[in-house]
Amino acid sequence: MIQGTGLLNKTTRVHFTVTLQDNGEPGKNTDTFAISFSSGYSNDGILTEGNIQVKQGEPDE
Repeated sequence: MIQGTGLLNKTTRVHFTVTLQDNGEPGKNTDTFAISFSSGYSNDGILTEGNIQVKQGEPDE
């Protein structure tokens, strides 16, 4: 999970959360993501390109 703060339309401060799921190899058409903003917008889906990779030994925060 990744969380942070950003600007919407360069003026409104919003908080966001991104959730990623590594479902193994290959990542294309199997790994998933979701994003949500404190403004109410959210979206999710399956990666159609690329590959999410979680490296062992790295912090999981």
